[in-house]
Amino acid sequence: MHIKKTSWLVALLWVSLSSQAQEGFINWSANPQPHAASPKFAKESAVVLSDKRMHVYQPDEKQGLRVVLTNYKLIKINDDKGVEMYNRTYIPVPNNGGVSNIKARVISPTGKITNLPDNKILDVEEEGRRYKKFALEGVESGCEIEYMYTTDKDLYFFGLEMLQNSASPTEKTDFVLMVPEHLLFSVK
Repeated sequence: MHIKKTSWLVALLWVSLSSQAQEGFINWSANPQPHAASPKFAKESAVVLSDKRMHVYQPDEKQGLRVVLTNYKLIKINDDKGVEMYNRTYIPVPNNGGVSNIKARVISPTGKITNLPDNKILDVEEEGRRYKKFALEGVESGCEIEYMYTTDKDLYFFGLEMLQNSASPTEKTDFVLMVPEHLLFSVK
């Protein structure tokens, strides 16, 4: 009985600490200020100003350990091609997990904020895969797109994170891996 109570206290402490870390990791400002991309990216259609990812291995009372991923992106749109590239977003839904806490918005060049309403987030299935899909309103040249979401997945120990893609350059990427003390990971 004592061991069970101790395990629950450790689990609650771990969840509490990981929640606090996630809140400090992503700054979702109520009044975002416009950002300028590096001049070396002036001819790009879009620039990912910030890409933040946090993977937290946390206890689950029914399934042992689960992996909770928090993803955040801030993208500067420079032209019409950038608008086409980023006005729709697909978030893959894991087979034995889910996607939650989706927040997205467009910040116009004049500072007007257009938030994504929850009823505009659609559940779709394409080619046997499930997605959360949304289209943003107000996307135009010079605006910024900001979005974040949380994915809950089954436990895994091997993975790959693509931190740069050919669609748009990324100025800054942050990756955080939080695991219980008894696990050891090697990251390259």
